[in-house]
Amino acid sequence: MTSKISNKPHWAIIHPFQLRLQRGIETYVWGLSAALARSGVEVDIITWDGPLTVPEDVKAAGVQIFAMPNFRYFEGFFASIYY
Repeated sequence: MTSKISNKPHWAIIHPFQLRLQRGIETYVWGLSAALARSGVEVDIITWDGPLTVPEDVKAAGVQIFAMPNFRYFEGFFASIYY
């Protein structure tokens, strides 16, 4: 078994509401992740699944999105951290 090791920097951005809400911070995360990916950084966004789609420029930059299922039990707990 061989493993692929990349010399590129790798960033993971964790933001639960990225695909659920469209506010200032979500717009900032899309722009930051696309700019980092275009500059050669491997970027992953880890978020809850939601109704919004990934912008085309972010897809074209090569940002990977990992949408996790939303557990409503934890939603209220985590939402209070962001508000």
